[in-house]
Amino acid sequence: MMPGGTVVEANRICLDACGYRAEEVVWLLFWETPWWRFNKTVQDKIHTATKLAAQGTPYREELPYHLADGTERVVDFELHPILDDRGKIIFLHSTGTDITERKRAEENFRKLTEGLEDEVRIRTRELEDRNSDVLRQSEMLRHLSRRLMEIQDGERRRIACELHDSAGQLLSVLSMELATLTHLA
Repeated sequence: MMPGGTVVEANRICLDACGYRAEEVVWLLFWETPWWRFNKTVQDKIHTATKLAAQGTPYREELPYHLADGTERVVDFELHPILDDRGKIIFLHSTGTDITERKRAEENFRKLTEGLEDEVRIRTRELEDRNSDVLRQSEMLRHLSRRLMEIQDGERRRIACELHDSAGQLLSVLSMELATLTHLA
């Protein structure tokens, strides 16, 4: 294209891939070609890029573009100045690599990652809740075990007292009986 932005030649492979004919793009201002027809913002970016490249500043950006059938795609777009042997800009060379599938894959990966992160958060919350329940149950078990030991200890003391008291009474009765027998004999 000329430094002013007029398209003077179109790559046959690009035209065929996009479904355009050379007469649909040649001799138009680049930002007014059908690739950019549905998006005024992109047309403005291409216009600005053309001005920058015409002043010697290369331009690169990922932009949406359209095929002849209206399908929207994404291109990694570049625009570079072409200099003659004296350093004067004589042409602007645009290139573009269709990155639609890569962008879709990136978006799918992003969604998958977000889904996995959400799932991890849910599972983590469930594990924290279960852990909290286990700790609560463990504390209840410790309390019940302590209470059971206290009850068992109390019961042992009570039984020991009863045994001691009944054994003492039995010994006293036996002692009296022996004393009576000893006096009789």
